[in-house]
Amino acid sequence: MNIYETLRFAVLSKKPCKISKAGEPERKVCPYIIGKSREGEASVLYYQYEGHSSRGLQEEGSSANWRCNRVSGIASAEIIDEPWRQLIRKPKGRGTCIVSIDAEVKGYY
Repeated sequence: MNIYETLRFAVLSKKPCKISKAGEPERKVCPYIIGKSREGEASVLYYQYEGHSSRGLQEEGSSANWRCNRVSGIASAEIIDEPWRQLIRKPKGRGTCIVSIDAEVKGYY
């Protein structure tokens, strides 16, 4: 599976992933939506709960830990055997992050 397919499978099966961007340490995430941005770029909206973050992570459960990235900016993605993080607080909005949804966590939105 390529990175997009791995993240899409993780969304549909509610499986956490380890991802990394080029030249950065890994981070652990729960991907919730994958699709295309307003610009037509493949993007993924995820909740980050551990690992590298250039802006820092807040305590687990904080709505400040939602992230959206272009899939092209992710160098690796691997499904991991850890508990899924189902947050009560959804992101404030997706903005232009994902305007055309390919897959999303069933029943979350």
